[in-house]
Amino acid sequence: MHMSNTVVMKFGGTSLSLPERRTVAADRVCERVGEGKRIVVVVSAMGRRGAPYATDTLLDLVRDFPHAGAREIDALAACGEEISAAIFASVLNERGVKAISLRGFQAGIVTDGLHREASILEIRPRRMLSLLDQGTVVVVAGFQGTTLDGDVTTLGRGGSDTTAMSIAAALRAEVVEIYTDVDGVLTADPKVVADARAVPEVTYEESAELAFNGAEVLHPVAAERAQASGLSVKISNLLPGTDSTWIVPDEGRWSPGKEKAPRTTAVTSAAGIAQLRISGARFHSDPDLVARIFAMVAERGVSLDMMNISSDRVAFTLDRMHAQEIAAVLSEFGLEVEITDRCAKVTLVGGGIHGIPGVMSRILRALARRRIGVHQSVDSNMIIGVLVDGACEEEAVRAVHEEFFG
Repeated sequence: MHMSNTVVMKFGGTSLSLPERRTVAADRVCERVGEGKRIVVVVSAMGRRGAPYATDTLLDLVRDFPHAGAREIDALAACGEEISAAIFASVLNERGVKAISLRGFQAGIVTDGLHREASILEIRPRRMLSLLDQGTVVVVAGFQGTTLDGDVTTLGRGGSDTTAMSIAAALRAEVVEIYTDVDGVLTADPKVVADARAVPEVTYEESAELAFNGAEVLHPVAAERAQASGLSVKISNLLPGTDSTWIVPDEGRWSPGKEKAPRTTAVTSAAGIAQLRISGARFHSDPDLVARIFAMVAERGVSLDMMNISSDRVAFTLDRMHAQEIAAVLSEFGLEVEITDRCAKVTLVGGGIHGIPGVMSRILRALARRRIGVHQSVDSNMIIGVLVDGACEEEAVRAVHEEFFG
């Protein structure tokens, strides 16, 4: 059950980076207030690196302090959202809308003690509820909370989205509205594909896959929180009169007999990837070798992707910054490792995509027409991904987009 009339509105850093954009964001809030809604606004830090109060700009202040420590870095990183909340609350008050800014701890956001990547343990909403009952718009600094000991923590990538979902769940809000600088979820990055278009709806699972595979959509942790709480989520362009995307439940949506057919939703990509390949007769004589290799990688906290295992060969991808380290450790096993550096993964995402015949062959043909080779592939019920040379990333995205959405 949602609490009638409560709306959580989240504004990203680009939506608040300039005075004229903050004015448009305030217009959106005023519209909802005029409709009689109880409003909680969650804000990110204003702008990106280079902007004076962007998170990365603040962190640059301690770049030369290797002993600063995670606690102090978190205390600094949280300031961007706190500044943003205070400024935006002031903008609303100037418009005649009663508003107050709250830092994470003031909003009752309790986290664990994992600095830089904290998890929200609970929301204690008493103060927010009291302010909402008084007709006040509550502007909360996203991306942060405090431990039970009172230390400030930040939530990692997508933290403001996670803040918005957690608050909405605690308040049983009727909808979460996320405002960005694009028209909701698009079929591709508009900076790469000029004719990318908005997708009317995506499932929670699709949105998580898009985010995992490089798209700037709802962060997977935020998507999981929204799904667990059954929240309605709408992603919109800050500018009025533009398209939007609804994030909808996916339970059973792609099961046999459902009226919703499998579909392709969007194509995305991620760069900075390396492929490691190991082969040899030892895989036959030492059947436990593969398990030991993966255990070694896991012990070093390195995440692997696109894993292909056969009787005499193992190939996988990882962030290229870890490639030499892992290759060196594998050599200690007496294994010869081949590395293909500077790769990119291009991923087609869609509900029940595995149930559509011929998708992989269409991808390969589209890439072949542009003379783009494929090093490796991976597929699941929700994605088909191909590994290509990094220099071909954007051309490969355009090829796949033209094939399925052109």
